Amino acid sequence: AFHLLSRARVEHLEQVEVASRSDHARLLCLMWLLGVVDVVAAVRAGMDVATYGQSVQILFGFEYSVLAVAVSADLVRYIFNAVDNASQTTWHDKGADVLLGE
Repeated sequence: AFHLLSRARVEHLEQVEVASRSDHARLLCLMWLLGVVDVVAAVRAGMDVATYGQSVQILFGFEYSVLAVAVSADLVRYIFNAVDNASQTTWHDKGADVLLGE
């Protein structure tokens, strides 16, 4: 649920003309927290599999890994948007770069 919230916030910041610093700070904190929790959970699941053998933890490890990659893709998309908004020139290949980033 929180991963969808972070993606929705990135999409909102792409559409809004002016966003406050607190909006950016909240989004970056949320992404950082989600990324840390996902990586820690994936590592923990991997350690459980290494210690106790095959179990359902393999499934959870892969799920947390996929969520961490999704947060990373959202972060790349956010960074592209922030760079585009901060630059004075027009970024002509932004669509292709965002597609490659995802």
